[in-house]
Amino acid sequence: MIKIFNTKNLYLSILVSLLILNGCRMDNSNQKDIIVIGGTPGGIASALAAARMGRSVTLVSYQNHIGGMMTGGLGKSDIENREMIGGIFKEYVRRIYAYYVETYGEHHENVKLCHNGYYFEPSVAELILEQMLNEQPKIEVLKGWRLESAQLTDNQLTTVKLKNRKSGESQILNAQVFIDATYEGDLYAAAGAEYRVGRESRDTYGEPHAGVIYYDYKKKQILPGSTGEADNRLPAYTYRLCLTTDPLNVHKLTSPPPEYDRHRYLGYFDDLKAGRLAGPKVFKLGRGYNPAHFNTLVRALSVTNIPNNKTDVNMNPRPLGFPFAEENQGYVEGDDSTRQSIRRRIKNITLGLLWFLQNDPEIPVEQRKLANKLHLAKDEFRDNDNFPYQLYIREARRLVGEYTLTEKDITGVNKGESPLNHVDNIAIGEFPIDCFPCRKKQAKDSIVLEGYLGMLDHITRPYEIPYQIMIPIKIDRLIVPVAASTSHIGFSSIRMEPTWMALGQAAGVAAALSIEESTTLRNVSIKKLQGLLAEQGQVLQHKELNPHPKDNPQSPLMLKGRWVPKDSHRIDFNNLPAIKSKHAIVSDVRSSNGVNQHNYLVYYRGKYWLMWSDGPGVEDRVGQRAAFATSDDGLKWSSPKYITPYPPNSSPGSPIYNTRSEKGFRYISRGFWKRGKELLSLVSLDEAGKFFGPSLELHAFRLDTINETWKDIGVVYNNTINNFPPKLLPNGEWMMSRRTHDRDVYMLIGGTKSFNKWTTYPVVNYGKSGLKAEEPYWWVLPDRNLLALFRDNAKSGYLFRAFSTDYGRTWSKPVRTNFPDARSKFNGLQLSDGRYLLVSNPNPKMRDPLALSISLDGIVFNKMGYLIGGRRVDYPHIIEHNGYLLIAFSGNKQTVEILKIKITEINQLKMPSEPLVGNTH
Repeated sequence: MIKIFNTKNLYLSILVSLLILNGCRMDNSNQKDIIVIGGTPGGIASALAAARMGRSVTLVSYQNHIGGMMTGGLGKSDIENREMIGGIFKEYVRRIYAYYVETYGEHHENVKLCHNGYYFEPSVAELILEQMLNEQPKIEVLKGWRLESAQLTDNQLTTVKLKNRKSGESQILNAQVFIDATYEGDLYAAAGAEYRVGRESRDTYGEPHAGVIYYDYKKKQILPGSTGEADNRLPAYTYRLCLTTDPLNVHKLTSPPPEYDRHRYLGYFDDLKAGRLAGPKVFKLGRGYNPAHFNTLVRALSVTNIPNNKTDVNMNPRPLGFPFAEENQGYVEGDDSTRQSIRRRIKNITLGLLWFLQNDPEIPVEQRKLANKLHLAKDEFRDNDNFPYQLYIREARRLVGEYTLTEKDITGVNKGESPLNHVDNIAIGEFPIDCFPCRKKQAKDSIVLEGYLGMLDHITRPYEIPYQIMIPIKIDRLIVPVAASTSHIGFSSIRMEPTWMALGQAAGVAAALSIEESTTLRNVSIKKLQGLLAEQGQVLQHKELNPHPKDNPQSPLMLKGRWVPKDSHRIDFNNLPAIKSKHAIVSDVRSSNGVNQHNYLVYYRGKYWLMWSDGPGVEDRVGQRAAFATSDDGLKWSSPKYITPYPPNSSPGSPIYNTRSEKGFRYISRGFWKRGKELLSLVSLDEAGKFFGPSLELHAFRLDTINETWKDIGVVYNNTINNFPPKLLPNGEWMMSRRTHDRDVYMLIGGTKSFNKWTTYPVVNYGKSGLKAEEPYWWVLPDRNLLALFRDNAKSGYLFRAFSTDYGRTWSKPVRTNFPDARSKFNGLQLSDGRYLLVSNPNPKMRDPLALSISLDGIVFNKMGYLIGGRRVDYPHIIEHNGYLLIAFSGNKQTVEILKIKITEINQLKMPSEPLVGNTH
């Protein structure tokens, strides 16, 4: 039956001195605030969350690589409901997507195969996670170290002893807080915490699927022979393979692995005859369904395509010939030598299955040919003979914590009820209860192996995960985000890397908070913890409880955080946390009483380009032209030159030059457009008498790269001034906003066949519904839908927002948000790491200061930093390049200026914990 352990800690305070005498290194000079044991995704999220809150962290990885399963064979993020997990996991996903877009181009097949960043090559996952860690100077990573022991003083964990797996060197580390992020629960076991191994009985927690069970995954019903009895069995461990179909990248097996025995796999022939290797009734993305493999022995594998001609390969648990069950016996509590032996055995069984499918003469020739299309990838796991580092440990120890998550928390107490709610909720679980077989084929088995619970998605709904499942009952200074306190059935849902990353983020924030509050982990302020997590994009409530603004287009929520007062107009904008930057002035026409405004940046052919409107007198008078300058570093700029000639009949010799005359014309700078390999600058032309004249048209000028001169190649669209240049939609079309001379707002979609081939779609009429919409900006959300923002000339002092679910053809009615605005032009972008930035004048009373706001989802912003002010500063434009942000802006409409900011500076932006209230209202 299930075993519950309460190992007494044998180490006394004298241990430290004894260890030093025995040659252990104890380096107090490098003591960290927090030690994370386990280089798993949950451990990485813990370390990142704590370091971003200013805490020093040591992250200890048993492997010589970080990332656990996410870099050790897993090629996709197992998540069914993508809206339920955000935070650091969603940031990771966005970075994966950005990597494939930047590496291969937006329309490449690899971008499609990465499924918005949820599918990936293990090597790419490791690259991204390493980048995220390297960005945090307060994180130290120790690779190739295993935990030897832990020491307590008065039930407080104080010290861990580590051993280098290669050199044998030992060291002792102290910290204020420890995080056990191992798959096995090794740290809390060493510290003497109580834990479980195995399966509870059906009666222990009243769980219908607990204990010994036979479950018909097709009919969704429990079969005879299910006793519900407790035992100490665990779900099968396997390896998750990364196999390639590229003949130039294969590492082909040339001989069977050690201990190969073909008899181990002969049960698959019975599965083939019985139809257990057929395809499913319902085809679902990401479940490893490959129609070419249906009704063949290759269906012993679950194969999913990922980028670069590679596949994520799981072991199919449904055939009765599945050879992996029970091979993990003795692993959990075995010493390092025992665990290595079990890992080798499971590795050999895995390679043996691959060898069998590719070479066994009893397998039909065509099926062997099919299997021989899949081989180990030469460019993965290069230092491990192209085989994954990490054993897939689906379940090991489970903590006995302050609360135990069970089936009822996930599915509801009674049929039809919602999952339980928790006041200390710190994450949302969403993955269906799913458990690999716990026992090999028994004599009477004819439908399914014992213990297999195949994706109980019909009863699993998004559910709240309470903080207390991470807290040991008696031990302090220790928190457990991975091998947490659940029943076996509860663990069968939370055991996915995205969920563990959410729990890891919560653990890291809680660890930092406990140090900040000088309190124990079990006594941290839950309300404060939840507030911090919400600011960081963690999802804390599912849709039934808290509809997201995207799901409710009428929601005004756009600015959120403990620092935001109820009336966002009362924010103390002058005391926003400052963002460090370098500053440069590109053009200054104050001495000539000229005008410089409408700034746009681009990086092209190895340098920065900047364009703006340059004219006489005040804004947009007769004779205004578009100017440009270039820079190698973004701070030292060339002397200004001109893109356009003087407008028709509007040169300085004209009597109407520098007037508001309908007889004269002006050019207005409208932005750079990188269209294929060419660079275009967009410039509108119209009469300079009113706001816009009836002859309004948008022109394109093409760059001559040799002479750095520009040629007018024609009208892009009549009766049009855009706000920003075109951007690509997810479907490959270009889109930009269009305003007509009477100020109505449209979207132009097209630009692929020719620079002047567009279709126009209406968005909002000027002045209708109380909104005088001006200067719209839009971007693509993570789910590929669109969001547009508008400033309001009706002086509401807030931004308006609308959504499109059909790539800009139709839009929801713009709704006034709670985001403050000075009726000033704003700009934004999505960073390569997935975050969204908005540069604006948020002070509703004046265009001072210029501020940078940050959102994790492109919809709700939770941070706002001070860029520059103390004077009128407006017309911003922002780009990202090579780890930096460049922001162009105007000073009092007479200077063109630049801020250059390291992206790591915005990573450190910390908002006040109380409302930031000033006297601006």
